[in-house]
Amino acid sequence: HGYIPNDHASDLFCGEQRCSERDMDICCTRLGQCTDDVCPHSYIPKSDHADRFCASERCSKKDVDACCDPLGTCSNYQCPRGYAQRRGVADVLCLSRSCSERDKGTCCTALALCTSHACPAGFTLKDAAWSIFCA
Repeated sequence: HGYIPNDHASDLFCGEQRCSERDMDICCTRLGQCTDDVCPHSYIPKSDHADRFCASERCSKKDVDACCDPLGTCSNYQCPRGYAQRRGVADVLCLSRSCSERDKGTCCTALALCTSHACPAGFTLKDAAWSIFCA
């Protein structure tokens, strides 16, 4: 892999009667290899991008699907207990293919505990207020 027939391969001759690996550079064009710079802003290189090749000698925008994965978005992140998804961040990009704990600050906001709430006259905090989050 990593080669395509040279544009003029039918007009070229191998070094011996039968073509061999040594003739690759004569008969074939080496394909471009997926690199970090192929991926646009909202993508990251596939984990095996170093083993992947582009469709032609030089990589281009056409090779994004072969070389890159889209970044995850906050809409796919489940905020942990005590946190809620921030408003308006459904399409905000995470740091990787799938969102993780590292994206918590971007995607989520901490919920307040009931102990931070002042109850009106005639009401009192529940016994477990220290472990109940406000909605």
